[in-house]
Amino acid sequence: MWDTVRGDLLHKITYAYKWREMDTEYPILFKDGRTAVVIGRLDMYDWRSKTIIDLKTTKFI
Repeated sequence: MWDTVRGDLLHKITYAYKWREMDTEYPILFKDGRTAVVIGRLDMYDWRSKTIIDLKTTKFI
């Protein structure tokens, strides 16, 4: 059961500390003039300290 609920549990813990998930898009300019955009969702972002934390879980520990 732990395998199915640990991700949800970790996200609920972040809400208890008033951290929130945040969608992000970050453009990267290459030396040759091309641009790539990294798109994703940060697991936790604290706007007060501008701290980013990305949580990872695994069942292989």
